[in-house]
Amino acid sequence: MMMKNVMIAAKVRGLDTCPQVAWNHLHALVLNILGAAQFEELVCGMALGYADSE
Repeated sequence: MMMKNVMIAAKVRGLDTCPQVAWNHLHALVLNILGAAQFEELVCGMALGYADSE
């Protein structure tokens, strides 16, 4: 629900989003970059920006 609210707020501001589920082998790399604790788990992410209409 939090991601849905971010997506709606972004659209109102002229931005587009793409929610991404991150159940893959790269989650450990991303968590390390974020400085997350070992017990934390990456569930999803979101791309945010301007869509390429072409």
